[in-house]
Amino acid sequence: MPQEPQALPPALLYSLLRALGPKKIAKGRSKANPGEKISPSAKRAFQALVRAADQAKTANQFAKLVGDANTNRAESHGAITVLTVEYTKNGYTVIIVKFEDGTSYLVIYPTT
Repeated sequence: MPQEPQALPPALLYSLLRALGPKKIAKGRSKANPGEKISPSAKRAFQALVRAADQAKTANQFAKLVGDANTNRAESHGAITVLTVEYTKNGYTVIIVKFEDGTSYLVIYPTT
């Protein structure tokens, strides 16, 4: 029996977003997987988390900004269950976010 995807804890999500640079992420280009369209609600939800990570000084403050520790929910998509970071040879950072309902969202920005 497959396991239910677990939401990333707010403290971990905060650390990852801060390490990647919220200002760089916010300026990145949005993309969709081949054959899919960008989900505007997924984009809004992820960008709200990025803004909260930029504003917060601590993981606890981040959790308060996005709601309680159990509600880093992305509108109807659910919580973020996977956040993958890839650095390309061309000098770009690719962030792939997957939500509980299977919706994916990609952000690409220059690494430098």
